[in-house]
Amino acid sequence: MANANAMIAPVAVLGVVLVFGTLFVSLGWITPVDVLPFALVAPGLSAPLLLLHYITHDLRHATGAAQRVQALLGTPVLEQPAPDRRQSPTGTEIRVEHVGYAYDARNKVLSDVSFTLKPGTVTAIVGASGAGKSTLARLLLRFFDPTDGHITLGGVDLRHIETSELYQRIGFVLQEVRLIHASIRENIALGRPSASQQEIEDAARAANIHERILGLPRGYDSMIGEDALLSGGEQQRVSIARAVLLDPPVLVLDEATAAADAENEVAIQDALSRFAQGRTLLIIAHRLDTVMHADHIIVIENGTIHEQGRHAELIARKGRYARLWTLGGYEEPQELAVPSC
Repeated sequence: MANANAMIAPVAVLGVVLVFGTLFVSLGWITPVDVLPFALVAPGLSAPLLLLHYITHDLRHATGAAQRVQALLGTPVLEQPAPDRRQSPTGTEIRVEHVGYAYDARNKVLSDVSFTLKPGTVTAIVGASGAGKSTLARLLLRFFDPTDGHITLGGVDLRHIETSELYQRIGFVLQEVRLIHASIRENIALGRPSASQQEIEDAARAANIHERILGLPRGYDSMIGEDALLSGGEQQRVSIARAVLLDPPVLVLDEATAAADAENEVAIQDALSRFAQGRTLLIIAHRLDTVMHADHIIVIENGTIHEQGRHAELIARKGRYARLWTLGGYEEPQELAVPSC
């Protein structure tokens, strides 16, 4: 953009005219007086050219935005179960049975994935970027439905559980935090609008974000994006407070500390460690040292389960997990961010 503006600026155009005019005069193609009309007229063309360039640039941005809006409007809405087909789960055991998912015919992300999340246990899913870990977490949260197989909670297919009831039972803290343009209070109480101020503050304390909120110009009434400008780690802690307020028996953590600096990471891990006690946990992680104490570790590669077991078993097996552990060079492993129960 800046380069294009410089190229068609009046001074630049006049410079080009004078350079080529001098060259042509030296070659005897034109006389010096013939250069004068070009020197007078050419710079005047710069203004409309610049205007045309701005319009074209804005049009490209508008076209891109319109395409994104169209794509959003074209996203299929997940069907809610009919009243006569709605079922309530019995218990909190989650079964993922022969699940596959493809964004389209050419992009198959997951294939024949099966495992069980037993109540009160910690299950970790590890693997390289693009292996399908986050897609699996989003299927569990029913952001979209699997193209093959099914996922059950308490013996009931997620497609037969009403959304409001599903999110009362499954909480989540994702890598990409989304806070709405509203007050801090409303963001924390997004899943429980009827929560009292005391409950909201207790959730914020559990998430190690209460003191930071009190330091904002209007405290809990501060608006996100206006007088509440939070870092990625602080937004993550607001997201944790939201999950704490819901108090779900199942918790999904997808790279919960990925956007945090060192100070925020400590605060987030401390909050998660206290919040996770007694819950069923599914942890998506890149760093193997953060999940070595999990009850069950699943290694995903190219959308399929490559191997699974406890940390010691996988190390003894000397397979993909053991090689990743060795390459990571974790000589002094940290404690698991959310301890097993």
